[in-house]
Amino acid sequence: MKHINLIIKILIVLIIIVVIVFVSFACRKTNSDIAKLSDKIIFWPKVTQDEKNVYYFKNSEDPGLYKMDIENKEEEKISETLDTPDLILWSPDFQNALIFITYNKTNMERYGSPFIDYATPDQTQIKWVFNIQTKKLHKLSNYIINVDWLSENNLVYQYQKDGISSIQTSDYYGQNIQVIYDLGNMYVDKFVSVNENKLYFMATPGEGISYLYILDLANNDLIKSIADIDLSYDISIVESGDASYVAYIKDFNGTKTLSWMNISTQEINTIETNSDINKFAWLDQNNLVYTISEEKTDTLYTYEITSLKKQKLISKIDKKTPLRVDSFQPFSTKNSYLVFNNNLYKLDLK
Repeated sequence: MKHINLIIKILIVLIIIVVIVFVSFACRKTNSDIAKLSDKIIFWPKVTQDEKNVYYFKNSEDPGLYKMDIENKEEEKISETLDTPDLILWSPDFQNALIFITYNKTNMERYGSPFIDYATPDQTQIKWVFNIQTKKLHKLSNYIINVDWLSENNLVYQYQKDGISSIQTSDYYGQNIQVIYDLGNMYVDKFVSVNENKLYFMATPGEGISYLYILDLANNDLIKSIADIDLSYDISIVESGDASYVAYIKDFNGTKTLSWMNISTQEINTIETNSDINKFAWLDQNNLVYTISEEKTDTLYTYEITSLKKQKLISKIDKKTPLRVDSFQPFSTKNSYLVFNNNLYKLDLK
């Protein structure tokens, strides 16, 4: 009998040890799911496709454009000293930076800013392209409103002058201009997604309702899609073969609904209804990542559109630090990058 009791006690101890080891391993795995890549305070970071480098703007110490080797953390300044912009869009090959900046006439002209343009009215947002190789800035026309990279060396934009508005393309010097589509009285609210074949944009035609439009850049066909999307929230597009999917938020009296739609079939599916839905983006053509903001932290979820299943990922950087997501750069179902407190993190989704 004593032997049986001893064996039972030993088994209980072994079970407790196994549980402790398992819990410890699970905790370590959860904590290793997200890793800070640098303590540097950075803005508008973009990770290269090979995930070896990240390009960004830094406004402390010596403000300007920088490149950092992700593995060894070596940082290189790739521009002259620059004023802090409103937004930066990196070209696909990272050889050019499209810089949006509000013209502060007093400060810029007094202190010799590289963005000086005496003909620009005060507090006007202007657009410049900085070339990494030549280290030169080139100012775009003030008649260019919305603009994004079409390819490595070419831009697509809305040109508006004297009541005439059109979608045009050109090189980043503003030369070799092609008028793609005459917009008439349509006002473009914002570009959503751009590739060499299609331009997705939100616009408000004469009736005053915002629609998602798809412009086929090969044959100049314009398709009007979803109506009345709330422009105060992000919109995310992904393509899969001939199909395109859009994810968006609609707000009904303070309650947000995150949905996705097959643009071709117009079929709409609801992912989540929650007043605290915040950031979201496609990981690939089948998976979406999004956050729900709670009082002290953001919780990350993934959603798979074929199975309609969601999975909770993480809500903390570590045991003591709550997660807050400022922006995403999704890469794949294996990993993603996010910005929190202007620090760059890598999120392991495996």
